[in-house]
Amino acid sequence: MLLFSGTFGPVAAGAAGFAGFVVAFAAAPAIAWATRGRHYLAREPSPVGLGSTTKTCCICQYAFEPEDMANCPAYDGLICSLCCTLDARCGDRCKVPFSVDGALPVRRDSILQTSLWSNRQVSKSNQRARRFSKTFLSLILMIAGVIAFAYMQGTLTYPDERSAIWTVAWHMFWLFTIIAAMSAWMIVLARESRMLAQEESERQTTLLMEEIEAHERTDAALQQSNGKLLEAKEIAERANTAKSRYMIGIRHELRSPLNAVLGYAQVLDNDPTIPIRRRHAIRTVRRSAEHMSSLIDGLLDISKIESGRLYLEREEFDVIELLEQMADMFRLEAKTKGLGFYFTLQGKFPRVVYGDAKRLRQIVINLLSNAVKFTQKGDVTFRVRYRDMFAEIEVVDTGSGIHADDLQKVFEPFERGRHTGSNPISGTGLGLTITRLLISVMGGDMTVDSTPGKGSSFRARLLLSEATYASPRLSAYSQVSGYEGPRRRILIVDDDKAHCEMMTDILEPLGFNVRSVNSGVECLVVARENPADLVMLDIAMPGMSGWETAKVLRESVAPQSRIMVVSGNAFEIEAFRGSFGYHNTVMTKPIDANALVQEIAKLLEIEWRMRGVEAGIAEAERQASSGLSASRRLPSRAELADLSRLGEIGYVRGIRDKLIDLGNQSADYLWLVELLEPMVGRLDFPRYTATLSTLLDGEP
Repeated sequence: MLLFSGTFGPVAAGAAGFAGFVVAFAAAPAIAWATRGRHYLAREPSPVGLGSTTKTCCICQYAFEPEDMANCPAYDGLICSLCCTLDARCGDRCKVPFSVDGALPVRRDSILQTSLWSNRQVSKSNQRARRFSKTFLSLILMIAGVIAFAYMQGTLTYPDERSAIWTVAWHMFWLFTIIAAMSAWMIVLARESRMLAQEESERQTTLLMEEIEAHERTDAALQQSNGKLLEAKEIAERANTAKSRYMIGIRHELRSPLNAVLGYAQVLDNDPTIPIRRRHAIRTVRRSAEHMSSLIDGLLDISKIESGRLYLEREEFDVIELLEQMADMFRLEAKTKGLGFYFTLQGKFPRVVYGDAKRLRQIVINLLSNAVKFTQKGDVTFRVRYRDMFAEIEVVDTGSGIHADDLQKVFEPFERGRHTGSNPISGTGLGLTITRLLISVMGGDMTVDSTPGKGSSFRARLLLSEATYASPRLSAYSQVSGYEGPRRRILIVDDDKAHCEMMTDILEPLGFNVRSVNSGVECLVVARENPADLVMLDIAMPGMSGWETAKVLRESVAPQSRIMVVSGNAFEIEAFRGSFGYHNTVMTKPIDANALVQEIAKLLEIEWRMRGVEAGIAEAERQASSGLSASRRLPSRAELADLSRLGEIGYVRGIRDKLIDLGNQSADYLWLVELLEPMVGRLDFPRYTATLSTLLDGEP
């Protein structure tokens, strides 16, 4: 800089660039010698594996030659020269401490520190003052150099104004001195803040690394001592798998006899020759079988819950009809125990909603079953409200109640809480667990209020969106009398003869030509001779399974036949539902006759011929116009008016009670009970009231 400013003449100024190179080249070893390598050599050489070809840097993760690597104490690993140059967070921990006389190790701050504070302990405030002094002095020297350079350039250009330039330079120096003091203080504070943050970060990192090492030691100790525990875990897992297989197997075994019970209950319920007094008992058997079927499905739900997969079906269903059926099923059970049972619908309920009818049925059954089971005297109230696409189900009982400590415990698997009654209560302790899980999956929540000795109140809130554009009401089995078009052939393939006989009793009265065989081989023989329009295949059969039979039917024997897979093993159906494309639909045992006729109508594209209620109205008109015989006389006009009024408000239970009373009064009224009861069963109130109006108009 002196040469460039012209201090040594114009010739020397031209050589300023070369002089700068020579000075820098000579200053580097001079500084190293003067400071004993503190600002030049970082550390003593250490072997880093010179025998290998390359080493990986712990910062950039690139490979370099061993000569370009060094051990970094800050990162506790090998670091390349580039990362070592760029990284400033390590605080130069690798620098070798030194002293002026070579005997006293001091901190690596500066020569100024060594000379002024090496013989006494420096306090924190003195350290801050020292840093400020160093920074301030550095800034002053820089400012003085710049101003001196500007002064020399100014005096060379304007030699006559040397005094004025000196005055300006002097004032500028003091002005920048004040600014340098403030800047130095801010730099010192910023550095302290950065150092504190870095120290805290390093401290937390050190603690984290120590914790990780402790966890690794603990994990290693556990792995060494967990041999027996692992063996016990494997034994428990094998037992759990065996339990799940047993549950699946027993569910399949229970479905087979239950299929016959439910199937024949549906057949008898559809038989017009059954007396009205026995029809109610048959329907009770049917609903109880449906209840048992849902309980069996709960065994499958347990396996699904354990495996973490539980799926919902989105379908249209009549929610009022479903709730009425549940109420009727538990009203009889409550009456048997001497309990009152009250069922009310509040709010404007849609007729058809979207949701999973099977899961909703399971939720209601679990809640009502617990209420009736744990209530020894008093009553059970079943209320359902509907508002803004949400249904709130409330079940209130006057039973033994639940202790406050058990309110959350009763929702845990296999937990039942404390029972205050004298009689033991049976149960597995899974009902409320499954119920709360299903409610959560269906987008709702569940709350419970209970007082020991006074009763409990369970409230479930579920999302049941209204089907604004609902599909036409599907045909019910009880309404079907036949179908239009040519007679269709149905082949039933099942090794259970009782199932074949039951399906034949359901389908033959509807006009189908039904044939049954007991194995897949017989099915192929019959299908080759006379292909059926619909083949109903069981899965588990001796010899050839249902899946194999379906494949042969579809590929060669009867490619035009519709194939319905029917099995009591719902788990097997779900496992292979998407793996085979040879069947058209699947159904599980026990068979629901309503669902069966709906599936058959879709597969065969047929139109059912219904038992028209118009025939009942015509019969009523004929009886009213031609006069009634002694065996077909009408009740009093007041009785008919009561029936009509109950139909106008849709009070199903009241109508049924009234019809039972009429049947008990006289056998002459049974024809009217048999005429009106089917209309009430399918909630066809317009035709119900029309029939009674016709009878009232013809009654003098």
